[in-house]
Amino acid sequence: MKKSIVFKWFILTVLLFSTMVLIIGVTQNYFFEKYYINKKLTSLQMYMNEYLDIIEEDGVEATLEEFYKNNNIWITKLDEYGQIYDVGNYYIEVELKNEPKNILKIPMYSFEGEYFSNIISLLEVDDEVIIDAINIKDELIPYQLQINGMGLINLNIAHKIHGANADKAYNHLNIGLHRGRIISIVYPEQREYISFPYNEAYFIEQIKEFQVSLLANNGSPLQHIEELSVTENFTEYKVIIKPVIENGETRYIFAMTTLQPVDEAISVMNQFYPYFLGFTFLCIIFLAFFFPSG
Repeated sequence: MKKSIVFKWFILTVLLFSTMVLIIGVTQNYFFEKYYINKKLTSLQMYMNEYLDIIEEDGVEATLEEFYKNNNIWITKLDEYGQIYDVGNYYIEVELKNEPKNILKIPMYSFEGEYFSNIISLLEVDDEVIIDAINIKDELIPYQLQINGMGLINLNIAHKIHGANADKAYNHLNIGLHRGRIISIVYPEQREYISFPYNEAYFIEQIKEFQVSLLANNGSPLQHIEELSVTENFTEYKVIIKPVIENGETRYIFAMTTLQPVDEAISVMNQFYPYFLGFTFLCIIFLAFFFPSG
């Protein structure tokens, strides 16, 4: 009789603890992760709604750094063609020759090259510049610069419109060659002093990818908020792009955040499952014999 009671308690305790372990596992792997992601996206959208008001009070650079340090959010405003709108200290100005719009401000964050740092450090006012650019609605979007025999290039755009792997979706773009001279250079002497977010390579890469997608549609604006998931070095990021209208023109609030903390937390918790299951099994055996003996 006593053995029968012990066995029944054993089965009951096994079922109870097994159910608890199952509930914990399902909650963690399905509901907790989804809850965290939804909460993260909701917070990101809230900060995006506040962004324009905050930069009016605190300034662009201070706001960008504050959002990143306090909330782990990369955020900026783009113009209708996907270029960073508030490029305050990382650009050159070129006086174009024989052009209706003779002054062109060129953000430098979008360019790269084998000797990028060396090239920009050698630039001087009055240097001659040859510019390959896309012309959309009288707006020039440079994607390649030739200065003193050296070149800088935006590969995201160049690969779409040149070479053997050129994308036919970009055949409609009006491409032209422009000449001019540098009349102003605005950026730090050393690359490590470049202000946030122009020094955030992966964030800038996502902006450039978005710009390329806009150019495929000839700059036609987004009609709704767009959410993207991207992965780099096994870390997942969420990107939200929100179109806004300012003075009758389309702008975009472009924000990105990482989901790395929740991935790490779940990974660590999964490593402890074997120990947790072993402890649970010992508890089952102990309780199965303890209750009947009491």
